[in-house]
Amino acid sequence: MEGGKERYVQTKPDNYGLKKNLSIWNVHKVKNPEAFGGYGAVGQKLLCVLSVLAWPVGLILYFLTIFSNSQIKKVQGKALLVGAIIGLVLSILLLPSGILSRSNSMQMELSKYHYEEIPKLSRLEKDAINAFESVSGKNYKDDEVMQEFLIGEIIPTYSEFVAKLENISVKSEEVKNIHKDYVEGARLQLEGFRILSSAIEKGDRSLAYEARLKLNKGEGKIVKYQQNLQVALTSKGLSD
Repeated sequence: MEGGKERYVQTKPDNYGLKKNLSIWNVHKVKNPEAFGGYGAVGQKLLCVLSVLAWPVGLILYFLTIFSNSQIKKVQGKALLVGAIIGLVLSILLLPSGILSRSNSMQMELSKYHYEEIPKLSRLEKDAINAFESVSGKNYKDDEVMQEFLIGEIIPTYSEFVAKLENISVKSEEVKNIHKDYVEGARLQLEGFRILSSAIEKGDRSLAYEARLKLNKGEGKIVKYQQNLQVALTSKGLSD
């Protein structure tokens, strides 16, 4: 009472100007919610969308509002919790379709890799290997003939094969890992051919032995590649 007049300060309008009790379903209708300690109207909408799209954020915001002194903010926090729950449920429901989509994408890439990309350069590999076999093992004649084939045909052809093999681009991790063994094996084979040529030129038996080790190791990598590729093709229903 001051000057014979009663002075009363109302901290908020009756029920925040709502016809029904404040709840998560009508909190967005409150005018100027920031005046009562809540999030602004625009901010509240953005946070709700964010809670659905990134539900962990919605959970964090909800727990932050629990300790607020503002009734408006607490209710807004509950609305964000609902949004987070909706986002979580949608994530769970959409997870199988996402996995299926990635699986289909990998299957398509594997099919293109095996039936389109590799056949384009397989002839180069076969020509180089056939040439090497024609002058090695039971077909070995002498170092001069082998060196002639190594320099004139085997190394140039296999080098072209390796370069094209390295240029094949794959995206899925499974196909990448399979292709990686092929590339590593081919590089080892090429290095083995080059070392063997150097060994013949220098008459160095230790280099010749090193070349054989490289060739054998490269062949092992390629065999591993072939085995893993066949497993992948079979698992995706693409086996020949």
